[in-house]
Amino acid sequence: GFEESYGYLSGLDVRDKDAVVAAMLIAGMYAQSRERGQSLIDRLNNIYERFGYGFEETIAITLEGKEGIEKISGAMKSLRSELLACKNKAEAQSLLGGAPVVAVRDYQASKKYIFTDDGVKEEKIDLPVSNVLLYELGGDKGLDWACARPSGTEPKLKIYFGIYANTEESSRRRLEDTKEKVSSCVKAKL
Repeated sequence: GFEESYGYLSGLDVRDKDAVVAAMLIAGMYAQSRERGQSLIDRLNNIYERFGYGFEETIAITLEGKEGIEKISGAMKSLRSELLACKNKAEAQSLLGGAPVVAVRDYQASKKYIFTDDGVKEEKIDLPVSNVLLYELGGDKGLDWACARPSGTEPKLKIYFGIYANTEESSRRRLEDTKEKVSSCVKAKL
């Protein structure tokens, strides 16, 4: 596993994420690559050719004080009420400023809403309840997503993005486009 603060965990021997494990894994990859006459960049390019290019980014919107926390809470409620008002795939496209929403996972309601031409299919999510909305956006690889949640420790609304495409240029361009659409939509609710 890994986390946004760059810690990494591999196997069961180490119980806390850190950079040492990641450095050890990269050293092992380097040795293996060298035996094959490859560089680490060669290996990375092979991965990109096989699986595509993926870019992830986080935006944090800080609003100070009690009023900020209330605005963040209101924005999450607004996102949820708009979600529940969507009746089909066409309406879902308006949820995030035109980003191509395919499904939404509402971890607070423990439900996944899948939008079809004819309606909305609901599935139960069997995970702990959390104030998180994860939007599945489809994309070239069918893996694009955006996620909104309030910080648990600060007056911040965090928006996470993951965009995956066949080329680096396409992935970067779509990341910027998706960030603009989603962040503008969310900021308008604050």
